Amino acid sequence: MTRTLIAAHRGGLFLWPENSARAFRETARLAVEQAECDVHMTADGEVVVMHDATLDRMTDTSGPVVARSAAQFA
Repeated sequence: MTRTLIAAHRGGLFLWPENSARAFRETARLAVEQAECDVHMTADGEVVVMHDATLDRMTDTSGPVVARSAAQFA
């Protein structure tokens, strides 16, 4: 059985903003076996990297991710 010894949860959330492009760039430089991220679908069927199903905790707005279009995340 193979075990994962080192993983970067949400791209290394204890070191950089979770699920951010910076977190994944920096994590790529580390000796990790996995870089984990969470994804959700937008109203128009695109995928965004976001841990929560709602925008409340990590943004200055609220509501479900699925209620917004991909353009609204740009």
